[in-house]
Amino acid sequence: IILVDRWGRYRDRFRWDDASETKRFVDTANAILDEQSVPLDKVVTTRNGLAVARPKDWGSVPWLYEFELTNAQGEQFYSRDMTGEVWIGSFFFSRCPDICRRQNQYLAALLKRTAEDGFPVVSISTDGEHDQPEVLRAYASEFGAEEDRWQFLTGQPKLVQRIAGEYFHAAAGENHHSSLLYVVDRWHRVRGSFDWQKPEDEAVMLELIRRLQAEDVPGPLEESGESPRNPDDETATADKTDGGDE
Repeated sequence: IILVDRWGRYRDRFRWDDASETKRFVDTANAILDEQSVPLDKVVTTRNGLAVARPKDWGSVPWLYEFELTNAQGEQFYSRDMTGEVWIGSFFFSRCPDICRRQNQYLAALLKRTAEDGFPVVSISTDGEHDQPEVLRAYASEFGAEEDRWQFLTGQPKLVQRIAGEYFHAAAGENHHSSLLYVVDRWHRVRGSFDWQKPEDEAVMLELIRRLQAEDVPGPLEESGESPRNPDDETATADKTDGGDE
């Protein structure tokens, strides 16, 4: 739900299917209804700054706290649109014959097993030159991916490499990428990284997701105990030319 005041100004956004968000919406709307003039002297606090324009050239941004890529439908995916969602991020490329395919089979099964939890997955290709939207559509269909729950993204390899390193604190390049899963909170912050091949990691990851979904305000990273792991700890490497996997 997008809340706009009587002067046409964006004020905040809310999830309609979250009880705590509904209460926050009512409280915020009532406060705005009480305003009798444009609050020019008031600092408006929101969960995301939509007033900030998107960069025209992402390569010129000194550090990527958000990003924009293209999804399998050929549409622009803007990470800021995930505000209010707790989601999982991952990396892959469609020509990877082993670890990527097994990871995505795991994610497909995970989404089926956790349908009631409602968290989405965003998988980013590190092979943007090959993984164009039409390739991603065919690839996503192999795993029965539903667009509203599982997005496959592509973009310029150098930009993806920066997104991996600066946004996710992960390793990624043309021939390798992290094989970990990254949990992102409602405010675009990576709160944990997990090895999908370890059952004990899945249990901790799902507990973290449920806890983050219940947060009304950003939890302090320094006290959360969910510092991202060293991105060099777990990486998948594959040769895109001959299909080999290391």
